[in-house]
Parts: sequence; structure tokens; C-alpha cells
Amino acid sequence: MEFGRCGSGIIFALYHIYTKKAAVAVTTTLQVAVNKINKVKNNKNMPTKHKIIVMLLVAATALAGFAAAPDTWSLAKEKGGIKVYTRQSAISSVKDSKGVMQIKASVDDVLGLLRNFDGYTKWMYKCSESKLLKRVSEAEYYVYTVTDAPWPVTDRDLISKVNAEKKPDGTITLKLTGVKDFIPEKPGKVRVPRFSGLWQATPKPNGMVEVLYQLESDPGGSLPDWVANATATDIPFFTLAEMKKLLE
Repeated sequence: MEFGRCGSGIIFALYHIYTKKAAVAVTTTLQVAVNKINKVKNNKNMPTKHKIIVMLLVAATALAGFAAAPDTWSLAKEKGGIKVYTRQSAISSVKDSKGVMQIKASVDDVLGLLRNFDGYTKWMYKCSESKLLKRVSEAEYYVYTVTDAPWPVTDRDLISKVNAEKKPDGTITLKLTGVKDFIPEKPGKVRVPRFSGLWQATPKPNGMVEVLYQLESDPGGSLPDWVANATATDIPFFTLAEMKKLLE
């Protein structure tokens, strides 16, 4: 009995610390684990010793998965010289994705296309509207885009803060950060609450450029996971494919 009380006290203390960290991390994986721990904790028919074992296993599995997920990329698609990788997201149930390709072009060609913000609808996958909201400097912009979602899902709109950097080796990077409240939300659209992304163009031998496009997003609303995850793969693939057509 004394062991049961002691073990129960330890696990419940760990539980409260764990749930606090989960709230800070705001990850789907940890939240699911917290829900499972809650169910075990409130199960009046389960002996305390069994609760301790189950709760420790759930917590350990979730934390191990959370620690490994951000760095684990898996190849999801490869076609036409374009590779798309995905990994479990730390901010939503939608997978992070990145696409990589090499094209016969210059870094300046890629940068020129990326800085033509009003022209994104011509080549970015499912982009139905795009415009420059504010130019702070040659290295900082605020851009508005709308992604056309399949019926009956509501279209998503996004405000991205774009920061451009150029390295000594000629590599150009555009870092994208979602700024949800930069302008008021618009009727008939769901504002993307959390977003980060990256465009990178790296010069390679023989006049080639390696282009990287990476996305991490919580689409918000009640978008089904299977729809969002299908799009997570399609967006980098078809966007890079259209860029390749325009620049080569």
C-alpha cells in the first residue's frame, strides 16, 4: 500500500510537470499523450501500480517521438528531378514538407521570380491571389497570399513576413514567417494561424542552381488531416515543377 501511494505521488508529480511542458510546446503528439494520461489517471477500475506503468510508458513514448520528429525527414515523392520530403510537425497534425531540385538557371533568376510577389498565381500551386502588402526594405517584405482549397474546404489566406539574406558563397535565402494579425481577417477565408517557411537558392557548378522550398504550417479551421497532408506534399512538388518550367 505504501509503495502504491509513493508511486502514485511520483507519477502524478511527473504528470503535472509533463502537462505543463506540453502546454508550452503546443504539439499534437504531446497533447494526445496528455489525453491518454488523463484517461488512465481517472480510471477508477485500474490499480494504482498499473496506472504508474501505463502513464510512464505513454509519457516516455511521446517524449521520445517528440524529440526525434523535428529532425526526421522521409522521402515522400521523387519525380522529374524533384524530391519532396516530409516529417512530423511540432506545431500541428499537418506534416512539414520540403522540396529540392537543381535547375539550369542563375540565383538571380530565382530571386527575381520570388520577388515578383504579384505573380505568384502564375506558378505557385493552388495560389489564387498574391500581392505585396508592404516593402520595408530590399531585404524585408510583407506578402499576402490565398490558397485555393478543394470544395467544401474554405480557402486559406496567409500574411508572410519575408526576410532575404545573401551569403558570401552567393546563396540566397528567403525566410518566411506567418504574421496572422498584420491585416484584418477577410470574410469567406480562414487565416493561417501559424506558418514558417524557407526559400533557398544555392549556386552549383556548370550553371546549375539548387532550389530548396520548405514549409511548416498549421492551416487552422477544421481541415481534415488527410486533405492537409496531401496538400503538404503537393505544394512543394508542383510549385517547384512550375518554377522549373519558367526558368529553364
